Amino acid sequence: LIGMLLACCLSRFITANQYEMV
Repeated sequence: LIGMLLACCLSRFITANQYEMV
């Protein structure tokens, strides 16, 4: 469960980072 939450958080962080980079 923790791993799933971490993956979701990480995915969201990466998406935000990419959006900011563009």
